[in-house]
Amino acid sequence: MSSDYNQYWYWENMVLSEKPLWSNSFKNLNLTRDSVFVYSLIMCKERGILKNNWAYYPNLESLVGFIEHVFMPTAFFTWLDDEYEFKVPVATSAEVLDVMSMGYENNKEIDSMWKDIESIHKVWMADSSCCLDKLRKFSNSFNERWKINDEKLLYFRIFENSREIADFVFLGENEDVFEEVIEEDIGMTKKQWYEICENVYDNKFLSKRFVDILNNKVGCLV
Repeated sequence: MSSDYNQYWYWENMVLSEKPLWSNSFKNLNLTRDSVFVYSLIMCKERGILKNNWAYYPNLESLVGFIEHVFMPTAFFTWLDDEYEFKVPVATSAEVLDVMSMGYENNKEIDSMWKDIESIHKVWMADSSCCLDKLRKFSNSFNERWKINDEKLLYFRIFENSREIADFVFLGENEDVFEEVIEEDIGMTKKQWYEICENVYDNKFLSKRFVDILNNKVGCLV
């Protein structure tokens, strides 16, 4: 894959101009069947940080760009920092590590971050046909690595379509959720929820409201 989405300057301009990147629709583009969804979460209980959002991007390339150039620098900065509230650094992941790792005692975590930087960059080298699979594999390993304790958490998950989201909300990662609890949390029955997810691409009202529903009713699922 190759596009402007692979260039740091593209995302730097987005951050500096304070464009909405974390939730809802990237550039306010309409939801289509080519859109790819992402659920991201950055948590640090000690500093009162909980950034969890649902968003969709127009295609896989744009989503990989967000993960590499916005999500990961912010996630690593939050993990290593002990001073600021939530902040999106205007820097690459490598620049964040070069600065923030000085004096940081846990070399194993720093080494893992460097490996993650290398892994996400390799996704760009994959053929389009297997890019989604490689990104999902990276997501799984990333999430497992940064679920270290109950105090800090870095997480992101990719969804190719709304049906995958429908299943995730009611099944979770380990299929160990209680349907009654989910129905109460989102304010609708399982049947109603699946009907929304099935009609989201063909119903203009639902397509514009779907991510709002995810952010305001579904919320944190990790």
